[in-house]
Amino acid sequence: MRTITRTYDLFQLAELSAAARDTAYNEWLHTFEYGWDSDNRNTLEAFESVFKVKVNDWSYDTCRYSYRFTSRYSGEEEELSGIRLMKHIVNNYWHTLFKPKTYYLKGNFNKQRKSRIFTDNCCVLTGYCADEDILRPIYDFLKAPEPLCTTSWTSALTASSSRAVTIWNTSAAKRVLRRVAQPTTTSFWKTEKCITDKNDSDMKGTEHFKRTIQMYLEQRAAEDTLFARNYRNPAKNIDDCVTYILNYVQRSGCNGFTDGEIFGQAVHYYDENEIEVGKPIQCQVAVNHVVELTAEEKAEVRQNAVRRYQEEELRKLQNRSKPRTATKATAQEVQQPNLFNF
Repeated sequence: MRTITRTYDLFQLAELSAAARDTAYNEWLHTFEYGWDSDNRNTLEAFESVFKVKVNDWSYDTCRYSYRFTSRYSGEEEELSGIRLMKHIVNNYWHTLFKPKTYYLKGNFNKQRKSRIFTDNCCVLTGYCADEDILRPIYDFLKAPEPLCTTSWTSALTASSSRAVTIWNTSAAKRVLRRVAQPTTTSFWKTEKCITDKNDSDMKGTEHFKRTIQMYLEQRAAEDTLFARNYRNPAKNIDDCVTYILNYVQRSGCNGFTDGEIFGQAVHYYDENEIEVGKPIQCQVAVNHVVELTAEEKAEVRQNAVRRYQEEELRKLQNRSKPRTATKATAQEVQQPNLFNF
């Protein structure tokens, strides 16, 4: 039997080349699970079942999206606009777009009643927030049909179909990858493929801070060619950049800064040719990390939000139903003048 040992070099995301980051990004897309995918698809299917359209051949990437939809409306219906379009929507889709408002009685959510006067348009398709996104162009048109008199039924459906695609558009997917691939969580093969999660609890706070700054600068250099020349200056390095930022923070006397302030100082260090770095400072830096919730935690947060909303509506209803105590007017004694008093 022969034993073969293979050694791999692991790199952080910021240490990869531009081509390597693209490869890692594509590999990550194949394994990344978008938690609201099924909810978004349910919203789109509900939209298609209500209106005579079918959205198909849709696709998206980090900077653009495309889609096609088939309309089953007649030519006359598709050309409706202005007040006529508003009347068409009200006559045919009012009870779908607006539901009777629900009131809960005496703190028991099992007992409820529907209002005969007031309506609600919150998440009317599936109960998910994407319902409001996909129907927003139609609601906006109903609020002001006159200024949008040139808007046809086809263009309104086109806008809604566009929202249907963009509600799960991953235009910020690469930013999500940069957050997920924190220096303490994700490493990459030398062959530019994601290999494993690597926890490093012993890494100091300043090292976290340096990695975060470096990741931002790498991304900035990839997007800004002018800054890229300054960033590649051999006289500059990330250690002196961190030292400069720490001295800046110490001189300011403040304990907390926003991301924009810190990143701005990092860019300033690379933009200036002659800049005083300062002496190295021994300190610990706290870096905030984005925490991703699990599907169960997201469901729990959603339920808590719904429950708080229901309790607030119930409290408003109870306050309106309470009898108002009328304040008794105090009668003022009016003394009649007497002739014998003069």
